[in-house]
Amino acid sequence: MKGAKKNSAKENNREIGLKQDGFRIPYPFILLSLTVLIVYGASVNLGFTELDDSIFIKEQHQYNEDLANLVTSFKRGVFNVTEDVYYRPLLLNSFILNYQVGGMEIKSYH
Repeated sequence: MKGAKKNSAKENNREIGLKQDGFRIPYPFILLSLTVLIVYGASVNLGFTELDDSIFIKEQHQYNEDLANLVTSFKRGVFNVTEDVYYRPLLLNSFILNYQVGGMEIKSYH
């Protein structure tokens, strides 16, 4: 019974013109990486958006300067230290680490 099902599936594939191995793209990771670079490469030269950039990069630059705040981020909210419904410590830590790499230079955040 199993052999009959396999043969009928193979025959169906032949009828509609599909190969047994299927469609394959050579070097998919390289192709994907190049596509991402082409599509998003221009964003490196763009400036601040004046939305979240203003809050997390410009207004909180003193918070981002101190590496000790990597621990503090797990004890506070995103927008308010004590009364905030948004708890995103990894987001805050990513801004701290980005600040250590590039300071207020927007290219390091892109």
